Amino acid sequence: DRIYRCLDCFSQPLFCMQCCQQQHYMLPFHWIKQWTGTFFEHLFLCLVCIS
Repeated sequence: DRIYRCLDCFSQPLFCMQCCQQQHYMLPFHWIKQWTGTFFEHLFLCLVCIS
């Protein structure tokens, strides 16, 4: 499973995809990044399948 990090959540926790979706369902303007294996890359929440 991919690893996500939110730059706006307190302490910038790491999330799996399902947890990221659940935590950010009502927070569409948070900045999400996905771990690529070497660095965190910026994503739009719609790419984390939030609808």
